[in-house]
Amino acid sequence: MVGLFLVRYGVNGVFALELFLIPLLLTPAYYSSIEYTRNALALAQFALMGAYTGYVYKFYQDRTDHFVSLLIGSSVVAVVTGISYGIIFKSVPLAVAAICIILSVVIEKRLQIYRCFVYASLFRAISSIVLIVVAYCASRSFINLPAADLYGYALITSFLLWSGFCFKTLKVCSLEYQVEKESRFHWESVWVFIKKGFIVNLATQFLSYYLFYDRFFVTNRYSNYIGGYSLAFNVSQLVFVGLNTISFVYLSDIGDMANDLNKRFLTRKLVAAGILLTCLYILGAIACFVYSCYVKNYFGLFNSYLVIASLFGAYYAVSVISSAVLFTNTSNHLAIILGIVLLIKIGISKLILPLIAVGYFQYLVFSGAMLLAAGIVTTVYIFKKLE
Repeated sequence: MVGLFLVRYGVNGVFALELFLIPLLLTPAYYSSIEYTRNALALAQFALMGAYTGYVYKFYQDRTDHFVSLLIGSSVVAVVTGISYGIIFKSVPLAVAAICIILSVVIEKRLQIYRCFVYASLFRAISSIVLIVVAYCASRSFINLPAADLYGYALITSFLLWSGFCFKTLKVCSLEYQVEKESRFHWESVWVFIKKGFIVNLATQFLSYYLFYDRFFVTNRYSNYIGGYSLAFNVSQLVFVGLNTISFVYLSDIGDMANDLNKRFLTRKLVAAGILLTCLYILGAIACFVYSCYVKNYFGLFNSYLVIASLFGAYYAVSVISSAVLFTNTSNHLAIILGIVLLIKIGISKLILPLIAVGYFQYLVFSGAMLLAAGIVTTVYIFKKLE
């Protein structure tokens, strides 16, 4: 675990370079547009309706690798989704980038179940390197493209480099794991994946919409803060990366103990996540404070970090064991809880907040507290199911 953590943090250290360099190269408006595009493309994976999660569940349940069915079925969905993105955004690069996003999730899941965690982490690092290069070119006027197209080309290039690098690794990792492997495509397998993964995917989709809605709301209600919000959220990724690293490993650990899950095992995971959150939050605060002295026009950067990294980070900390919902039959409850919280937040922000003077930071606290409450309720429910 320690070795993986250090290696993955080293890999994601490249993301930190992107995080701190790109705002220095681009204007706040251009930077915010790139972040908006990044978040919009991240939603493309939900077109798979949770098939990749069902694939993981099926692997641990019957020790059979149905990757052929997952890959072919996902490729069909990816093309349809890519065409839709191209039409909506009127951008060919974004259409191809959406296809790459979907296929990257599929490849990452296979690397994950074979415990090739480092290679599964490389896509983000490669993406960061490519994005830094193209951002530099844009800042020097070597490239003159809309922010959306620029990010689309960067993502396509990153995927081609990463998938080529991982091709041989996938073969080696799968040979080391003694499991039965599917050799032909079966629609029945895809249907099983969706049936098992749809609800979990719905929960993840609600979470993504929850976060995306914040960006939308801040853009329209507190436009002066959108640059600071976007950058603060990315600085908070330094905290989220650490928590997602252990969550990444816990999926396999929980899967291996699917038939013997207990409160003590999950409690140890939560305690470790809490300690990690505290350490990373302090380090991130120091880094953000120093960095805020150098970047200009990113209003509210440091205070935004304090709120986002604490409340949203706490949500990610209590959610490191959320993969247990797959094996405790609580997936539907997770989706229901997040769905209710999302609807409540949208309702309040549409009907109540316009009537009262709610400041930008008050809104962030409100949003983060609601999400954290949802995470705590889900965790308590998982523990109840183990009684």
